[in-house]
Amino acid sequence: RTGSSIPAGHGKVLIESKNIIMALEEEFPDSPLMDRSPQGLALVEEIHAHTTEVTGYIFSTVLGKCPLQLALTKLDDFNALLLRSHGPYILDKFSIVDILCVPFMERARACLLYSKGVDMRQIPRWTAVDAWFSAMASRPCYAGTQSDMFNLVHFMPPQMGWFALEGAYEACMKAIDGL
Repeated sequence: RTGSSIPAGHGKVLIESKNIIMALEEEFPDSPLMDRSPQGLALVEEIHAHTTEVTGYIFSTVLGKCPLQLALTKLDDFNALLLRSHGPYILDKFSIVDILCVPFMERARACLLYSKGVDMRQIPRWTAVDAWFSAMASRPCYAGTQSDMFNLVHFMPPQMGWFALEGAYEACMKAIDGL
């Protein structure tokens, strides 16, 4: 490892997880997890940007820089995106898009629960979000890399800033902290 770069094979050094995932997709063409056409690549970019926007609003809310209701509206948009597919995944079947988006949504869920008491998996208006998380958790490749709530909420503040606590967060905070 050199600085913030990670060697990824063939002499390439890639910095962002998205770039590493896309390089792996290119490296193993016999088991594609996406449509590699220009339209398929554009769709991956569009959905990744959308998820980045959703999590950006959630993290801004967690830090007290954005109204909670606005972040929840963005989460409604993500739920609507999931409802357009013919299964629990973002596209019609498990794909690169799910791999790219799940770590960010996982962090957003943990931080929103810890700081605001809002669990995006337990609110009926986001049933597609819950089904997506359940489908991801059923995949051994995700279950083996999934983080736990405690680490997600305690390693984020030093990187992002401290949480602005509001709402009915106390019980959620205690449960995550094991108290």
